[in-house]
Amino acid sequence: MSLQQLAGMKARDQLGIIRLPVKDPPVAARIAYHNILDPHVLFATMHNEFPKCFEDRLCGGSFDNIRRFWRDMDDAGHPAFVNHEMQCRHAAKYQTHAIPITIHGDGAPISGLGKSWLKLAEIHSWSSCLSRGRSWGYNFMVFVMYEGLMAVRLGVTTRARFFKRLSWSLFWDDLTSLFCPLSVQFWQ
Repeated sequence: MSLQQLAGMKARDQLGIIRLPVKDPPVAARIAYHNILDPHVLFATMHNEFPKCFEDRLCGGSFDNIRRFWRDMDDAGHPAFVNHEMQCRHAAKYQTHAIPITIHGDGAPISGLGKSWLKLAEIHSWSSCLSRGRSWGYNFMVFVMYEGLMAVRLGVTTRARFFKRLSWSLFWDDLTSLFCPLSVQFWQ
């Protein structure tokens, strides 16, 4: 599957809606609806409709890479893996089915570069730790919002609400799919 085919998936079937506090002058903040691409939806779609793409982009070209990764983590005694709940809760399948992922969030200029009216966006994406190749082909965007809209309403921040939704998506994927990302406990 090419990047064009992946990009051409029906957007309305992939995008979720999240309720977030956003700045809305002169009001301090209000709740608004915003799009999010939940990781569990992308995992399921790629696994069920594009299995070769799933194997290439999430498993580094071979399902055997999953077992190799967990064996190396165990052999190295990696501190993030020692006594991790994944070993107990999913002892029977994590070594063959748990795809390790990394989540990245950052602010980036998206308009007015070099100008006094520069606008930044907070962008969050994830990728498989097993992916090989150029990052633009293996990073999957989850959420983008102008930083100027990020707000606090009734003690809840935009970022906290986003991470709660991300945690829910990763936990949902963990419970329901054959393949699950490891990072569930980190976000809870």
